[in-house]
Amino acid sequence: MNDYVASGGDGCEFIANAPKWESSVLIRDAMIDFTKTYTSKNEQIAFKSEGRVTIVLH
Repeated sequence: MNDYVASGGDGCEFIANAPKWESSVLIRDAMIDFTKTYTSKNEQIAFKSEGRVTIVLH
């Protein structure tokens, strides 16, 4: 998870004091590798919309 959430942001105060460790893997790279793994096997990535993102057109 990102530093913001790991530090208790976005309502996640309950994990602010949990043990943490550094990783040399960027979240972006982990997501790319995950996507490549599934798509290389012709598998679909299941997801559901949580309605947390709103597109505003001006």
